[in-house]
Amino acid sequence: MGIIGLAKSRVVCKALRTQGVWNDVLIGQVPTNAEWAQMEAALYEAHPRFRDFMHEHRLQLTDKAHKTCLLIRMGFKPAAISHMLGTSVAYISIMRSELMQELFGASGPLRDFDKRIQEIG
Repeated sequence: MGIIGLAKSRVVCKALRTQGVWNDVLIGQVPTNAEWAQMEAALYEAHPRFRDFMHEHRLQLTDKAHKTCLLIRMGFKPAAISHMLGTSVAYISIMRSELMQELFGASGPLRDFDKRIQEIG
């Protein structure tokens, strides 16, 4: 099953994220623009509060920051995110730290940023 098939099903997304399968499935794959759009649409359909949150902050986010938030919400780990975005893991860590301040006005461990993003309905 490809990226799109996985992203379309909330049940599959949750099950795979829980089992840590997402990273295994996607290592080595860089999504096309069409796949990004489909993943975003599926995620926003499943989590309307997250959609609203992202739309509220869209103008202040770069494309990579926006995609990083989407992937974190989907349960991807930093190594997979860096590969999918063509950056280093260190860059993703720095971005997560900056996003914690920009989006939530707080600082703290990177796992706190991930948790906050994942808790947005």
